[in-house]
Amino acid sequence: MKQSRRHLYFILFVILLEIIGIGIIIPIFPKLLMQLGDVNLSDAARVGGYLVFVYAIMQFIFGPIMGGLSDQFGRRPVIMISLVIICLDYILLSWAPSIWWLVVGRIIGGIAGSTITAAHAYIADISDKENRAKYFGFLGASIGLGFILGPAMGGYLGEIDVRLPFKIAAILIAATLVFSFFLLPESLAMDNRRKFEFKRASPIGTLFAIAKYKWVIGLLSVFLCLEMAGQVYPSIWTYFTIESFGWGSKQVGVSLMVYGMSMVIVQGALIGPIIKKIGIIKAVFVGFGATFFGLLGVGLIQQSWMLYSLMPIMVFGGLATVGIRTLMSQQTPENAQGELQGAIASVMSIVAFVSPLMMTQIFGYFTSSEAYI
Repeated sequence: MKQSRRHLYFILFVILLEIIGIGIIIPIFPKLLMQLGDVNLSDAARVGGYLVFVYAIMQFIFGPIMGGLSDQFGRRPVIMISLVIICLDYILLSWAPSIWWLVVGRIIGGIAGSTITAAHAYIADISDKENRAKYFGFLGASIGLGFILGPAMGGYLGEIDVRLPFKIAAILIAATLVFSFFLLPESLAMDNRRKFEFKRASPIGTLFAIAKYKWVIGLLSVFLCLEMAGQVYPSIWTYFTIESFGWGSKQVGVSLMVYGMSMVIVQGALIGPIIKKIGIIKAVFVGFGATFFGLLGVGLIQQSWMLYSLMPIMVFGGLATVGIRTLMSQQTPENAQGELQGAIASVMSIVAFVSPLMMTQIFGYFTSSEAYI
């Protein structure tokens, strides 16, 4: 157990640094798009949606492949190779002279975006059925903490230079790579490894392969619907707050920091005890309710302080995602945890190239002069 806890701390720290690197660029992306494309906010939102689409397509194709590779070669090499590619991606984005270079950067980033998938498989490797939900909650808290520090840093750095957050992100990912090389142990035992098969590692093949495990496809369908709705936040948060409240990159960064703090509290300190107290099934339904009322509230608010008042409700939606992930993991054998996370990555990639594109285009239309209302 002591060894398992130490491995847990290692992977949580790796993911924390990576998410800081991701979060640091969020507040400045609309400003960068408006500069490079010489467009207004509505058009920048539409372009941003297409960039997310490109990124998601790459994750959809390569996520299951990386998950399958991690089942054969281990989680550690997959994570480290991904970190190398992500670092190079941020270096490219730091000097991109046009939007087309951003497209290239998003292609590279999408291919390498399997680190979170391998991290979930890593958590599954070092946990058991008793503590798996709690460990997944810790991973969610680590992601939330990254979104506290990253956007806050990016908001302030973006006021200095719109390209500076990319440079700092590259440095952070490089530091993560060094840390992983020396301190991150392998989590997948040789006895639990499974030979890579391309037909099972394709996005559709992974879903068919994972379908043989009881309830997993049904749970994946529920997960798909939940993530389709939840993607509205990362898709248009920055554009929405700029349009609705006139915020700058610093204020956007602060709002994301507060949201991340709320997520850390809920996922790091409350999800484990709540699931233990009321059970996974009830916790999932509580998460559904929190997601519904959070989305409805954001759609109706008129003043910026109201957004902050809704955040405690919004973050309890994490009960549903953690609960569903845990249920799927419990239905899957140990030597197929990477394959399961690849299937989840495929579902999330489907969501990521459908939902953000839809949300940004709707936002772009209804905030433009073309809108009929």
